[in-house]
Amino acid sequence: MNDSFSSFSNSHNGLPPLGIFAYSIFGILLGFLVLPSLLCAWLPQTFEPIALALGPALAALGLSVLARDLPRVVAPALPWSTGKVIKTGFAAWFAAAIIAQGCILLFTWMHWPVDEPPLEQIFLLAQDKYQIALWCISVLAAPFYEEYLFRRVFYGAAALVAGERTAFAATVVLFAAIHGSFVQLLPLALLGTVFHLAYLKTGRLRSAILIHFLNNLISLAIILALRWTNGNL
Repeated sequence: MNDSFSSFSNSHNGLPPLGIFAYSIFGILLGFLVLPSLLCAWLPQTFEPIALALGPALAALGLSVLARDLPRVVAPALPWSTGKVIKTGFAAWFAAAIIAQGCILLFTWMHWPVDEPPLEQIFLLAQDKYQIALWCISVLAAPFYEEYLFRRVFYGAAALVAGERTAFAATVVLFAAIHGSFVQLLPLALLGTVFHLAYLKTGRLRSAILIHFLNNLISLAIILALRWTNGNL
């Protein structure tokens, strides 16, 4: 895929690659599970969306020192253009939406529990316009810290331990699983794959952030439009 990982040093401030990998997993679990729970218990309920966004953001900040010297992806000889990145992002969103509906139909037919998609779960908790505004900030900020944590930190660390292909697969699986929606695993895995390809095919993390941001923006616009149509906004 590229040779930036093979040329990376085997240690980082005295830590072996396995230690770096362990710290990256610890940071992600801390940021997505532990810190949000603590902040939600401490902050008023109105600020719950900020608490949920602040946890991963703090984890990304803490791991930035570790990630500073992690190997960086080298852009291929013919990188994707910005236009291709955006087109691929839109196609991925459309495909993920179709797969999601198929999974919901399958789960319903099998009488398995169907949970709401992550973004819809968020807005089911928003009771007023002020809280909806906070949720919007959280949703639109998520691409920045999520892409940094999964693509820059976890993938970079995992590639040192298991190789790039295994790290690619592990990053996609972890990205889908951390969102906590069983019925949405396949569409989230598809989106995670496309976000990751955008990173690899351009050598720029901001390409993954861009299409992740566009995905959240489209989903957010649809949810808000449905709430407004139903008189809930």
